[in-house]
Amino acid sequence: MRKHTLMSRRGFLAGLGAVSAAVLAACSRNGDGNAPAVQPSTEPFDKLVEVEGNFAYNAIEDGAELHHSNLLSPNYYVFAGAKDADGAAELVGQLGLAQSIEAYVGAVTVVNPADGGAYTAADVDAFIELAASAGPASNVKVIGVDEGADFVLGALAPKLYFVAGIMTFGGTDADAAGVPFVPAYLCNAPQAAVDAIIAANGAVKVGEDIYVNADDPLKRVVVAGDADIATAFASCWEQIFSKNYRQHNERTEFYMANIAELTDPYPLYSIPDFSQFDYVENYYAEVEGLEGSYTWFEYVPTRLADAAEGSVPLIVTLHGNLNDTRVQAESSGWLELALQEDLIVVAPEWQDVVYESGSDEPLPNFFGCDGLQDDRIITWLDMIKKKYPQIDGHRVYVTGLSAGSSASELYGVKYADTFAAVGGVSGPGIDKEEIAELAADWNGPAVPFVYLCGDHDFFGMIPVDLSSPYAFPVDEGVTIAQVDPRVPIFPLIQAYQRINGLTVSEDMDMSLNEWYGIAFDETNDIMLGEKSAQEGVLNGADGTPIMKLVAIKDQAHWNWKPEAAYLWEFFKGFTR
Repeated sequence: MRKHTLMSRRGFLAGLGAVSAAVLAACSRNGDGNAPAVQPSTEPFDKLVEVEGNFAYNAIEDGAELHHSNLLSPNYYVFAGAKDADGAAELVGQLGLAQSIEAYVGAVTVVNPADGGAYTAADVDAFIELAASAGPASNVKVIGVDEGADFVLGALAPKLYFVAGIMTFGGTDADAAGVPFVPAYLCNAPQAAVDAIIAANGAVKVGEDIYVNADDPLKRVVVAGDADIATAFASCWEQIFSKNYRQHNERTEFYMANIAELTDPYPLYSIPDFSQFDYVENYYAEVEGLEGSYTWFEYVPTRLADAAEGSVPLIVTLHGNLNDTRVQAESSGWLELALQEDLIVVAPEWQDVVYESGSDEPLPNFFGCDGLQDDRIITWLDMIKKKYPQIDGHRVYVTGLSAGSSASELYGVKYADTFAAVGGVSGPGIDKEEIAELAADWNGPAVPFVYLCGDHDFFGMIPVDLSSPYAFPVDEGVTIAQVDPRVPIFPLIQAYQRINGLTVSEDMDMSLNEWYGIAFDETNDIMLGEKSAQEGVLNGADGTPIMKLVAIKDQAHWNWKPEAAYLWEFFKGFTR
């Protein structure tokens, strides 16, 4: 389990963004879809190196430049029987895999049987250990060829609960017994295995040899009879591998998820279709009116390029502590929603520096640049609105995850003339004291506020009496929620009640509400995607909701993509 270090203010949520990335060269570029176009090649791949009897390559470690967060980078494990260096290089070349690895900044391991002969049960355990050692297992893809296909569809099948997609080519007699739902491309596979995987995905036939779950289109199976393996992989990428990744975000957030211990099937998450965006990366760029260099990302649906002036809402989304800011944009659901609702999304590196607990030594943010923190974010937004005149300056909304949630809650109050509404996700009360000070003599406008938190959040913000059994233990019988003053959010709720002209709850009373300890005007049981939630509503003077506090069942400290649609439904009722 990862060690969590308590940090002051912005640095409080240490470690949550500790995804490594290659050093990025200063640039501003227009994106061109999910990755550059590549010309397939069947030439042997000469970059594999031997690692503990297997043959591996990692494009990030090789210095490839990331254009999206490595949350989306595919990590391929190929099972095809015993291979020497030449055989592994030839296989990767035959698949046409090398070009995809380089274009999408991924990794590949050609996995040999542990005993040098045939795959056995020992290779199942070895695979789990190998995948776990690679870090958070968010986008694992498994490929089985011939005897490797039998292994994937046989002994390995019950262990595919964390795997984002499989492709098999050939095989003889495997039946995929015990397989969980997993997106799959099955080429010349045994019929028993095909039937089992279709059933596990709850899929029904929607086209020639294509099966899709009616409630979750990511649960998808393609049955093919391709004559060559390169054609199979190219088709698999287009139909299966490019569509989704997978994370455990229920009992624990995915950075802490041990795939050997958490064995329920992990939820599937869509990969945004970047080909539909004018996507601009700004690394270490200048901001008009500010000194220093800054990093941010712009996601503008291509069809909005010529939208009428002042017609498009803007979503500002703030990442969690030390995260790659692209992780927040790409994992929050806002990019998918932007295409549905015609929104522009921007994601700044908002943190300036962070400090470890007990130290005055500042740490750099993820990109090692200046941060668009406090007043700087407003100066930057002025430049963004000038760059995109189609933005409606009356409909600018701020939201964020974790430390970014807390910053959103502060900025929504501090810059109430800029932001029309605020949405917090999994936010501890880091900035509650400053917000309370601003609220004490509030004479500004109402600040509509919605807050969402999972009941399995390991910081334990809910229940607000700090009684969560899922909060991170720091000592026997003691959780982080009970010892760190930056976790509690009840003063934040009180401050927003005051700002919005509501009756302020003087004390928490858990008999009034089991999660938030206040009396709501309405309490509703709702669904967010496949998760059940309780929604508490506080109405403003006109009788319409001005605050909503939501508790999500079986959700940990991370984004849940259906939250974006819920936030937007609230946001769009307000203009500034």
